[in-house]
Amino acid sequence: MIGPNGAGKTSLFNAISGFYRPDRGAIRFDGRDIGRVPASRRAGLGLARTFQNVSLFRGMTVLDNIKLGGHSRLRAGALSAMWYLGRARAEEMRLRAEIERDVIDFLEIDHIRGLPIGALAYGLQKRVELARALAMRPKVLLLDEPVAGMNREETEDMARFILDIQEERGITVMLVEHDMGLVMDISNHVVVLNFGRVIASGTPAEVRANPHVIEAYLGKKGARLAGRHA
Repeated sequence: MIGPNGAGKTSLFNAISGFYRPDRGAIRFDGRDIGRVPASRRAGLGLARTFQNVSLFRGMTVLDNIKLGGHSRLRAGALSAMWYLGRARAEEMRLRAEIERDVIDFLEIDHIRGLPIGALAYGLQKRVELARALAMRPKVLLLDEPVAGMNREETEDMARFILDIQEERGITVMLVEHDMGLVMDISNHVVVLNFGRVIASGTPAEVRANPHVIEAYLGKKGARLAGRHA
């Protein structure tokens, strides 16, 4: 999903994930209208997201931040969780093993698992935020500007992870991004917003050539840049 600043991209993500409640219309997920489902329950249904600005607990370790993403799937009762006994302890141990095997190794962050978030470079913090979202076992993953502020190497790494998430894990990825090279390289379908309205939708090649998109967002220079990544 692309569009100029203020087009409504993040607002749409906030509506889908439950931070905003739309005045009208419906948000359908797996055939069900979830417009009145609380944000916490939407996470349990299979919606996960990252944010424009890193939203992590800086004083906690990488592993503990990632584990928070998986807590929406824990089912132990309050009493056992309070004393960390029985089912609560078993669930916690299974969650940790799953995260280490399926998330930390996948995103190549084993070497920083014990470090506090505040000690990490920005690019690694963005990767940890992605790891926390993956720990939720999402069906749909909403990524809000995942490569903003990254250098070229970090951007290429993130693009590789996004493609692997989709192709190897079968997770639908919705992406908001201003990096036109990334968008055109990895997207199957592109939607363009302008002032809250869809002005174009289609394959990267179709969107790149759309005159309304060129006028509203890409401009001649942006169109040439996107064209070089075709």
